[in-house]
Amino acid sequence: MTTKEAANYFGGTKELADALGIWPNVIYRWGKNPPVARQYEIEVKSGGKLKAEKADA
Repeated sequence: MTTKEAANYFGGTKELADALGIWPNVIYRWGKNPPVARQYEIEVKSGGKLKAEKADA
């Protein structure tokens, strides 16, 4: 998933940050994709609507 997809799903960057219990500025540092561990957390919190991508080998 991309950071933008995750933010859009939750209604914005602040809402995504609130859902994850982090400050919004952390999300701005992610770049295009959230870290893999956060992707799995977002997958769970979205009820599987957003899917984590495999880490680059």
